[in-house]
Amino acid sequence: LAWSSVWVAAAGCMADKGESGLVAALPEAGSSGPSHVVRQRKIEIPDCVLGAEDLDAQRHVPGPDDPPGTQMGMEFTMPEAAPGDLLVVPVKDGDKVKVEVPEGISAGDIVCMSQRPDGSWRIIKQMLRFSFLLPECSPGDQLQLMAPDGRSLGFTVPEGMEPGQLVMLKRTPERSWAFDQVCVLPDIDEAALPPRSSSGPYMGILDVLESRRWLEKLPLEEDGTLQVNVPFCGRLPEYAALGRFLAKSCESFPAISGANVLGTEVSDEYLFDWAIAEKWLTKNHPCIRLQTCVRDLAEEPLPKAGLTLGVHPEVTKGGCWFQIVGSVLKSSAAGLCVFGTFYEAEMQTLLNMIEIFKSKDAVVESFENPFYKTNPAAAAPAMRYIVLVAAPEVCPESLPPGASS
Repeated sequence: LAWSSVWVAAAGCMADKGESGLVAALPEAGSSGPSHVVRQRKIEIPDCVLGAEDLDAQRHVPGPDDPPGTQMGMEFTMPEAAPGDLLVVPVKDGDKVKVEVPEGISAGDIVCMSQRPDGSWRIIKQMLRFSFLLPECSPGDQLQLMAPDGRSLGFTVPEGMEPGQLVMLKRTPERSWAFDQVCVLPDIDEAALPPRSSSGPYMGILDVLESRRWLEKLPLEEDGTLQVNVPFCGRLPEYAALGRFLAKSCESFPAISGANVLGTEVSDEYLFDWAIAEKWLTKNHPCIRLQTCVRDLAEEPLPKAGLTLGVHPEVTKGGCWFQIVGSVLKSSAAGLCVFGTFYEAEMQTLLNMIEIFKSKDAVVESFENPFYKTNPAAAAPAMRYIVLVAAPEVCPESLPPGASS
C-alpha cells in the first residue's frame, strides 16, 4: 500500500517549514504585520481505490431523518482498549452488550454509551470543554446556552467581559459546567486578510458554483435562509472567501435572505480559529451566521442543507469514512454537495462511495479544478479534483458532458 504525504495549511502569514513541520512568525505587538498564522498538519493519504467490497454494511449511516436514539446516560472511563476492540458493558437488568471502540478514543477518556436508532450501540467521547463568542450584552445579563451534552445552561455575564470575546467553559468532575477562561480575539479587517488569489483552488470551486448559477435553485428555509454544511472543516481557513461568496449570492439571488453555515470537526482543537472566523463574519457579513461544533459524522447526522462543501475527505482511509460520506449525502439529498480531493485515487474512491449512498436520481459530475488550467499543480495539489452530487431539480439548465445520474 502506497501513501502520499500532504501538508495542509491555512493561508496568509510569514512562515518557514522546519524539520518538525511549520514554524510561523507571529507579528510583534502593535506592528502592522500579518494577522494570520499558518499552521500545518501532515496527513498520510493511502494511495489506493476503495469500493463497495470495503464497506462494512452492518454499520449504521446517520441521517437527518433518523429518530432519536435511546440515550442510556452510561458514562464511564475508557479502559485499555484499541480502536476496533469490542467492549462488554453491563446494562440494566443484568444484561450485557458488546460495543466497538471507535477511532479517536484512548484509554482514560470519558465516554458515553448510547443506543442507535437501529438498536446497535455506540461510544462517543464526551466533550470536556466548549466555547462561545460573547454577543452584544452587558454585565449582569443572563445568556441561555446549549452545552455539548444537550443540557441548557444559564450564564451570567460578569464585569470586565466585552462582546466579541471568546468564553471557555469546562466540565467538572461532578459533570457540571464551570467558567474556565476568556480569550481576547484579534480584530481582523478586510485589509488584513489574504488576497483572493491566495485561496486559489477554493476560489476555483466557488467560481464554478457562481458561473453556472448553482445557488439559484437550491432549497431554502422558510425564511429564505440557505443552510450550508461544511463537514470536516478543520480550522475553516476559507471562511473569508466563503463569506464573501455567500454575501454576493444573497445580492444576486433575492430569494436568499442569508445563510447559516455549520462547520463541524471531530475534535475541539480549533475553537480559537472558529471564534476568529465567527467574529469576522459577524462584523463584515452579518447576513452570514457561522456555527461550529464538534461532531463525529460517522455517528451523528448533519442537518438538511441546500449546499454542502466538503474539502479533502480522507476517503482512502476507508473504515468510518464510508459512513461519513453516506451521512453527508443524506443531509444534502435535496440540494447540492461539493467535494474537493487531492488525488485521482481519492476522487475515484469518493465516486465509488457516492454510488453506494446517493439518491437514486442524483446527478453526479467530476472534473479537474479549473484553477489548475492556468496554475501549476504542486506535489500535493489542494482540491485538484471536484465532485458534485446534486438533486436533479436544483441542477442548472444545462450540464456539461460527463455528468451522470
